[in-house]
Amino acid sequence: MSRADPGTSEAFRIRIRDLAAAAQGDLARLPHRDAEVEELRKERDQALAAVRRCEADLAAQRDIAQRLMADNTRLLDSVGLVAA
Repeated sequence: MSRADPGTSEAFRIRIRDLAAAAQGDLARLPHRDAEVEELRKERDQALAAVRRCEADLAAQRDIAQRLMADNTRLLDSVGLVAA
């Protein structure tokens, strides 16, 4: 078994050091990234809640319109304005 070339060993050490530094830099950015993701999740949740409120309001308006149509039909029938 031959020993590794000193130049190659030094190149490996430099590469390992560079990879470790890059990994540390990536890990240092994670907390900031977590805050961004959490903020986006909050915004998404708020938007979904607004959509649910709008859907509930729309359903309530639809119910009111249906009741008004039924009431108007009865009123028009009672005065003889609806053709049978």
